[in-house]
Amino acid sequence: MKRLFEALFVLFPSILLSGCGTMSPLMQAIEKGDLKGAENLLNQGASMNAGTVCDPAMPEYESYTALGCAAKNGRTGAAKLLLDKGADINQKWGGYRFGHWNPTPLILASLGGHTDTVKLLLDRGADVNASDTMLGIRALTIASRNGDHTEVVKLLLGKGANVNEKSYDGTTPLILAAGYGRTGIAKILLERGADINAKCNTGSTALSRAAYEGHNDIVKILVQAGADVDSAMVALEIKANSSKNEFSSTKSKQGVKSLEKYVKNRDLGSQPATAGGTRSKEDTFP
Repeated sequence: MKRLFEALFVLFPSILLSGCGTMSPLMQAIEKGDLKGAENLLNQGASMNAGTVCDPAMPEYESYTALGCAAKNGRTGAAKLLLDKGADINQKWGGYRFGHWNPTPLILASLGGHTDTVKLLLDRGADVNASDTMLGIRALTIASRNGDHTEVVKLLLGKGANVNEKSYDGTTPLILAAGYGRTGIAKILLERGADINAKCNTGSTALSRAAYEGHNDIVKILVQAGADVDSAMVALEIKANSSKNEFSSTKSKQGVKSLEKYVKNRDLGSQPATAGGTRSKEDTFP
């Protein structure tokens, strides 16, 4: 089951954005950016809050909703139109093909890095800490993971997003940003008080994830900010020894090596300075 969740977490953006394949005329107009056509359909009585049915035999599982469609495509004008007409700002969309992954419009807009749409939804009162039912993913988590969406991250934090929120597997926004090489986002999260040594359910930390993926710029930032190098090395060593995947094991060992120099320089830095001079910050953190 754990592997299923991990696979869904990696694949869900492409699955989600593929849609159900059955959209109402209103949703088709929104997806195409036809704002005038969408307005005409609404004036003719088109339903805003009803989702399209993916499977007639399972009508309880709905996929697209009009506002969700606008949010995922960054159609800010359409989103404003729908909200002005009374659309449910926090209505989740989900469907059986997504394994009950049911994000809110804000999560969808954050997934795509649609800054203007995110701002509109937040200004209109979207729940910044709402999560989906299956994976426990929130807007800040997906924005930190899925792209260099620094402005979206700032907006979400400014509206009260929990900087240390956790998903189904215990990952935090910082752990994901570090693992996916989102340097700018990692810096923002640290500035806003992210727990630098938080661990996910497998024991990984932001530092171990960054080292594992070879994101040395983030490794340096985290070490300088006080990340626990020893804990990260333990997590990597456990992964290297327990993984049945040779590629994963090799990456873990490489991650350990990338951190060893920090341990060495830390230990050297704790020694008294030689007669030749004092030790600089650059000496300690290569």
